Formats: sequence, structure tokens, C-alpha cells
Amino acid sequence: MPTVLELLGEGAPAEPAVDDTMGDTSGGLRRGLRSAGAGFNRIAGTAAEAAGFNDFAARRIAAAQAADAENAADPAKVSSYKDVISAPDLGTGLRRAVDYGTNMIGESLPALGAMAVGGLVGGTRGAALAMTPCSMGDVASRQQADPQAMQDSAGMRLGKQAIYGGADAVLNTIVPASVASRMFGKAATAAAQLPVSNILGRVGVDAVAQGAAGAAGEAVKQVGVNPTKTLDMGQIAEVGVGGTALGAAMGGVGAAGTLARKAAGAPGRGVGAAVDAVGASAPVRA
Repeated sequence: MPTVLELLGEGAPAEPAVDDTMGDTSGGLRRGLRSAGAGFNRIAGTAAEAAGFNDFAARRIAAAQAADAENAADPAKVSSYKDVISAPDLGTGLRRAVDYGTNMIGESLPALGAMAVGGLVGGTRGAALAMTPCSMGDVASRQQADPQAMQDSAGMRLGKQAIYGGADAVLNTIVPASVASRMFGKAATAAAQLPVSNILGRVGVDAVAQGAAGAAGEAVKQVGVNPTKTLDMGQIAEVGVGGTALGAAMGGVGAAGTLARKAAGAPGRGVGAAVDAVGASAPVRA
């Protein structure tokens, strides 16, 4: 016969909690912060190894791997655009699109924050410089996952992190900003000459430029880590689509930066420069 506890439903294993909330910004931010920390640890570990401080290097790499394990245990709700387009119905597709987009934004916030500071100080060049450590960390992570890449000396790996990480940062900041500037010219920097059609045009150009730049940056990093490997076109497409979506959002931010410069005079120009640098540059994690 059933016990009293069983009749009351007590003592039975709890049902797993179902996350019914829409969006994944906070989860993306958690993963982005862990990934950024892991990247810095990998760069520091590579530099320490090159300098002969092997114990310190081992501790930094262990810390990076621990962060990777935490991210693996805390996955994104939707991590691929393929999950969005394969949704069984419109409602599910919209929900997945929101989860996908907000996760990308959350994961990008650490880099976007650094770029905002860099953009405030040095425009798009400052934003590129600020993004470089994030891109270097991504290259370092790929190196450590590739046995052939790990055959290089620590000094060589560190140099490649700087070269290919720097190239990725430039592709994701200066190049999209240059494309937008050439498309719209000086008139696009005056809010008085920024009708709705120009705002929409800027968003479209930023989206396309960022998607192409992100895909190019992904290809550069793949080749830089191991030039003998065949390019992973699926991953390049993933980054390109993500960059296009995030670039559209950042294009809107860039338009807001333009308006801020016009509306607030000199103080607005400083804030607008930082926002505009980020608005033209939407880094996407591979």
C-alpha cells in the first residue's frame, strides 16, 4: 500500500525546473565574462611559458580550462541560427530568435564594454586596440585545442595570437566603420541630415559589413591557428550570420551615437564617439 508521504506527493524526486523566460542576455553575459577571463589566462599562460615560468603558466591554463568547463555546464538556450530557421512553427522560431540574439548580445558585452572605453579615447583605432586581447584569447583557445598548433614554441604561439588576434580585431572594428563612412560620408555624421531612410540604410550597411567582417575574421583565425586544415565553412557561416544580426543592432546604436553628438554639443560628441565606435563594430564569438 502507498505510504502517507507518497499519497501527499512528499519525498518524491522534484521535477526538473523548466526555464520559461524569454531571452538569454544574463546567461550570455556569464558565458562572455568566463570566456574573456579564460582568454586572458591563456594569453598570460602562453607568455609565462615563453619566459620559462612553467608553474605559473600551468596554473593559468588550468584556470582557463575550469572556466571552459563552467561554460559547458551552462550552455546557451539557442547557440546557432540553424536552430532558429529549423523551428517547427512561427512562435517557436520567434522565441528562439530572441534567445539567440540576446545570448549573442550578452556574450559580446565584455568586448563591447572594452571597445566603448577604447572608442571614447581613440575612436575606431582605440576600439580595435581594446578588442585585441579578446581576439588573442580566442586564438589561444583554438591553439590549445589543436595538437599541431601546440607543436610551435610558446613564443611563436604568442606571436600568432598577437598577429591573428589583431587582424581579427581590425576586421571587426575599423573595417566596418570605414565601409559605413564611405557609404554615407560626412552627411551621415550630422543628425540634421539623418532622416529615417538614412538610419535604416546605416543599419543595413552595418549589418552586412559586420557579417562579412566577422566571417573574414573567423577565416583568418582558422588559417592562423593551423594553415593545413580545411576551412570550416559551417563555422564561418555561423559567425557571419551572427555578425549580421548583431551588426544591425549595433547600427542602431551607432545612429544613437550620431544623434547624441548633435543634441548634446561637446559632451555629446565624446559620448557619441564611444557609442559610434561600438555601433560600427559588433564582435561575435566563434
